[in-house]
Amino acid sequence: MVRWICGFWAVVALVAARPARAVDVTTDPYPGVRHVVRSAGTPAVRAHVVIIDLTSAEIGLHATTPDRRGQRPSAWAAAVGAQVAIGGDLFDPTGYRPAGLAMGDGTLWPGSADDDRAAMLMWDQQTRRARVVPAGEVVAAPPAGVTQVVSGRPMVLEAGSVPATFVCSDADAIPCVRAPRAAVGLDSAGTRLVLAVVDGWSATSAGMTAAEVGALLAGFGADDGFLLDGGGSAALFVQGEGGLVSRPSDGVERAVANHLGVVYGAQPPGALVGFIREGDIFDATRGISPATVRLDDGQTTMTLATPADQRGRYSFTGLRPRLWCVSVTAAGYHPASKCKQVVSNTTEFNSIALVRDTVPIDAAVPDAARPDAALRDGGGGVKDGGGSGDGGGAGGDGGGMMVGEGGGCGCRAGAPSGAGAGTGAGALLACCLGLWGMLRARRRGRVQP
Repeated sequence: MVRWICGFWAVVALVAARPARAVDVTTDPYPGVRHVVRSAGTPAVRAHVVIIDLTSAEIGLHATTPDRRGQRPSAWAAAVGAQVAIGGDLFDPTGYRPAGLAMGDGTLWPGSADDDRAAMLMWDQQTRRARVVPAGEVVAAPPAGVTQVVSGRPMVLEAGSVPATFVCSDADAIPCVRAPRAAVGLDSAGTRLVLAVVDGWSATSAGMTAAEVGALLAGFGADDGFLLDGGGSAALFVQGEGGLVSRPSDGVERAVANHLGVVYGAQPPGALVGFIREGDIFDATRGISPATVRLDDGQTTMTLATPADQRGRYSFTGLRPRLWCVSVTAAGYHPASKCKQVVSNTTEFNSIALVRDTVPIDAAVPDAARPDAALRDGGGGVKDGGGSGDGGGAGGDGGGMMVGEGGGCGCRAGAPSGAGAGTGAGALLACCLGLWGMLRARRRGRVQP
């Protein structure tokens, strides 16, 4: 009987502890822009995540100028020519004044100012790099080169970690309850932007806590991130997918103070060429052929074998102006990779030196880092399970499901599913098996002479 009870509860625990699977629908409305719609969880949650490759010269960021305040995201996007748009900072509806520092197209909003609670996203048009200024680092004025600034609070992700606690008494951000959300995240290189809009307060989507939003951003490759104005203001516009793609809790878009938009404009392609050589890229006598050269989008080519002075040469043409990464493999050599920014109407050189595989090298150190892996691997950097904090990832159950104590066997199996799903069930199963083994041993002891 004990054996049957333990087996029954072990199976129940294993099934119950299994985390809810996220269902992702992924589209690429524009080159360098990926849109993931994630649905999962109990209660149900639907999140829109847009991943933007900021290394692309075809992509730019825009924020609202003071004269365009108080518009719905779709109306503002149409007015400025943005293909993607979300709402910006918390704001005072009297005059649509953002709570934090705001700048659009190089124009600072009069009266806007930073404080120690707000974080902000800055976009430098000259360097084509973005930066998240964390809460507590008060900025009097944006530095030279910065043209776009959008603020918000609280931080939900800092240096890759979700904060352990939030100010639950913040009546504007309401970080500790599930609600419709808008958020922005950025990787450590400042080249991958992650926008998130979570539907909420409806039968089809409960919303997320601030911690859950932080885990969501981290799962898509962000290292730092913060909330934008949520609630009824949370809305996502994607022109190439019909316009408003999220479901605002009011049923319609809300006019907000400022916005953040992504502008895509196609540019003429460029080219990438180089030599694959042994040890020294400048030694023309060391060209390697055959060698397989692969771009991060899957295109491949083989190096030339002849003529002698062109041995080891490769080339790719018709490339979008963005950062491209080249990986090389050849028999008898360690693989290698290297990245290069391609510019419109320009041929860029990206030669790579290979090392014989008989020579030990530190394979753990890559030749160059790839800032847009989420766009390269086809999965948007999507993680199946939960992230850090109490959110448990997109569509999680918030606090983490506890299997409970006892389980019919007197064993404690209380591991949260978001932080190692199945741990509690495994403990319960092991406990039951151990108890069953002890009972068998005792029974054998009774029948022995």
